[in-house]
Amino acid sequence: MKKVINETQKAYIAGIIDVNGSIMAQIVKHESYKYHYEIRVSVVLYQKSIRHWANLEMQQEIGGEVRQRSKGMSELTITGSTPVKNLLEKILPYLRLKKRIAELVLEIIKDKERAVSKDSFLEVCKKVDKVSELTATKGRKTTYEVVKASIEKET
Repeated sequence: MKKVINETQKAYIAGIIDVNGSIMAQIVKHESYKYHYEIRVSVVLYQKSIRHWANLEMQQEIGGEVRQRSKGMSELTITGSTPVKNLLEKILPYLRLKKRIAELVLEIIKDKERAVSKDSFLEVCKKVDKVSELTATKGRKTTYEVVKASIEKET
């Protein structure tokens, strides 16, 4: 991410995320992690492929990876606690539609760093489920209940 983003740029980026973006938290199966799951946070900006250049320009402002997707879409994806936290903290005052989601993802980032027990990790998973409720995510398979059952099975 650029070191200095002025207030106009912050407001512009927030507007794009509000309208053409997603702020996400996911529970991802990952065998090398303590409970065999990880919490992944990301911000994604979508554009039609004819405006792929807009995502490339935005990448210069906020970082991330740009790729062409099927069905004529271009995505700019920022993944990982530190880059997502840095971006969301800068644009939070300007978000409108996705402000509550951003606040919850920032809580998840903070909480997952402190999640040292099974119970604290499961509490973070509950918050991930809440993000999914706010974003109307379809087809999620890995939820708090799935992780809880998996952890209980192992103990």
